[in-house]
Amino acid sequence: MVGNALGLVAQVVLVAVGLGAVVAASATAYTVVKVLGAAYVVWLGVQAIRHRSDARLAMGAATPTRRGHPVRIGFTVGATNPKTIVFFVAFLPQFTDPGGPVALQTVLLGLVFGVLAAASTAPGRSPRGRRARGSRAVPHGSTPSAPPAAR
Repeated sequence: MVGNALGLVAQVVLVAVGLGAVVAASATAYTVVKVLGAAYVVWLGVQAIRHRSDARLAMGAATPTRRGHPVRIGFTVGATNPKTIVFFVAFLPQFTDPGGPVALQTVLLGLVFGVLAAASTAPGRSPRGRRARGSRAVPHGSTPSAPPAAR
């Protein structure tokens, strides 16, 4: 939740300095970001499936997770989503004043978006939902890299 919002804010900063427009305009850059993001989601799903017994033991023993690990995963997933870069490039400039500091305005709008995204995400999930999450991540990670006709 927090990591994903931080990833979104990182994307907004890239959009504010102009790198988001490059990704949105370049088919190659967009494809690279898309494939990297998809590969990471597939890797997360495989890891969740491979280590599900560890997760059951950890839930039973109430072992704390490594500090920052969930935030790092959420950040990587949020930062490598090319669809949000395209969304920010198309959407945020409509709400900026061209006479003012556009980059700062874009970052502030992105911060608001990140805060709202973090606030609107449900903070708790059932243990059953956690176990099933890995098996859902594998197909979700492979879908963005498939050609549109194959979907």
